[in-house]
Amino acid sequence: GRARQGPRKAARAKVAHASRTAGEAKRSKRGEGLRRVLQSSHRLRPANVSPPSVQRQRDPWEPFRLWLAITIGLYALRAFFAYTWVGAIPGWILLLMVLVALALASKAVLFPGRVLPYREGDGGLWNDLRDDWRLWWARRRGER
Repeated sequence: GRARQGPRKAARAKVAHASRTAGEAKRSKRGEGLRRVLQSSHRLRPANVSPPSVQRQRDPWEPFRLWLAITIGLYALRAFFAYTWVGAIPGWILLLMVLVALALASKAVLFPGRVLPYREGDGGLWNDLRDDWRLWWARRRGER
């Protein structure tokens, strides 16, 4: 076969053969790495289980928002159908729902759960105010 081909065709055939063998070598290397990982004694964690340090932060305002949306929806329903049996919801029920919303809001304010401080960059507005206050007193005492 190659003796009758021209020199260019023979060179192209050699390059094609070489690239095929290089591709097979790459594939076999990838397969070896995967085989090593699968044969290792390390156990893989399930995808849905996260370590305790990466757990999702619970939003303390979520119950309040849900209850407030239900309360506003019920109030809108009562106002829209005011002269029918649907709108015959007593006022004390809405008052009770508003009081429950206030209780949920106070719980969210008083017990926010574990608050993670923002540690990247500057400390925020309160930190700036505290630094300005300390600098003002330091200048007043003549230290700076």
